[in-house]
Formats: sequence, structure tokens, C-alpha cells
Amino acid sequence: MQRALGVSFTPLSGGAWVHVGYGRSCYVRLGKARFAQPAPRARIAAVRVVDMSTSNAWGEFAAIYCRTRDAAVSHEQAKTELKSLIPEDAREAIGHGIRAKRSKSGAISFDVMSVEAPRAALQ
Repeated sequence: MQRALGVSFTPLSGGAWVHVGYGRSCYVRLGKARFAQPAPRARIAAVRVVDMSTSNAWGEFAAIYCRTRDAAVSHEQAKTELKSLIPEDAREAIGHGIRAKRSKSGAISFDVMSVEAPRAALQ
């Protein structure tokens, strides 16, 4: 048996089997996997127009989509505006119940902070 870069070649009767990797055993013969994998489905050209008005599930999800679309658009606009307000050198920005964090790659993510009970004003 020969071993090089994590690949071992074991000659067996009927041809050579190749062991690939160190983890779970996977033997390959003549470039084909020993265990069956489903073939990728071919892309079908979309040519039909389908009426989904008889589908109850379609109706339910369509209602949710229509009801929440404006809120989703407003949400994305608010995220864009919030990101533009964060200074370039800021690692984290906090205020009004939201925390924005900048990752090492520069991406900004938002978290909703837990809302604390308002404190009585000091006099």
C-alpha cells in the first residue's frame, strides 16, 4: 500500500481501490464512488404559467407576504440607514434598544437588546 498526501492506493482483485482522506472511509474505484449518490437534477426550462388560486397553502402564504412586505422593505431601509450612521472606526454601536457589531471582515450585524425598565429621574 502506498500513502501520499492522505490518499492510499490498495491493489485488490478486479482493479485498484483508492482510499481518500483520513476521516470516514471512502473508497473510490476508477473515479466512481462506492456508495450510490443521486444524480443532480437537470434544470428544466420554465415555460408554463400556473394558476395557484385553488391552493389553500398558496393563499395563506400570499396573504402573509402581502401583509409583511411593507414592513420588510422598511426594515431593510432602516438597516441601510443605520449602517451609514456608524463611524468607520467603530467596532460596536449601541443605542435606542439596538446594538450594531462590526465583524473582522467589516460586515455589520444588528441585535435587539433587552429593554430595561425606565429608571426614575433623579431630582
